[in-house]
Amino acid sequence: MHTGVETFFRTEGLSLSDFVGEIHTVLMTTHPAAAAITAEDKIDLIIGLADLEHRLTGGVNERLQIGSLCALFFRSCRHHIAECR
Repeated sequence: MHTGVETFFRTEGLSLSDFVGEIHTVLMTTHPAAAAITAEDKIDLIIGLADLEHRLTGGVNERLQIGSLCALFFRSCRHHIAECR
């Protein structure tokens, strides 16, 4: 069974590496989505994305790396939720 993310990639003809590159591009620009992310979180995300891309080039299973990508953003969101309490 494929996850919704895997189905999206397959339908759109994208690889996880393509998606990671697009996220990196958005984080490094003045895109409105990036404006809501703190500099500290951007750094953490960029380092995490670099690690993920390194693992992908080493041949690690893409499905596992999708989980890693979700975890990167979950950690960032969780940090902000904790601040709001």
